[in-house]
Amino acid sequence: MTALAVPAEVDGIADEAVLVVPREVLMGTHGWRGVLSWGTEPYLAAIEREGRFAPRAAMESDPSFKQVIPYLVLRDRGRYFLMRRTR
Repeated sequence: MTALAVPAEVDGIADEAVLVVPREVLMGTHGWRGVLSWGTEPYLAAIEREGRFAPRAAMESDPSFKQVIPYLVLRDRGRYFLMRRTR
């Protein structure tokens, strides 16, 4: 994975670096919707091969990149852990 120089501030606001992958590399030309629960190996390989860190502010408005946002499901017997995103 290659690192990018990330500016400390964008428009006076501190900007964080996010992991991104070129959309076409990850999604192909047709893309997909939903959650992947199996067959993830090609995607993980593409992230490792093509992923890089870039400024969040720039990536939020650039549709040619996908941000890698991992989610997981925790299950303990019949109970599930629910995480609620906050602002």
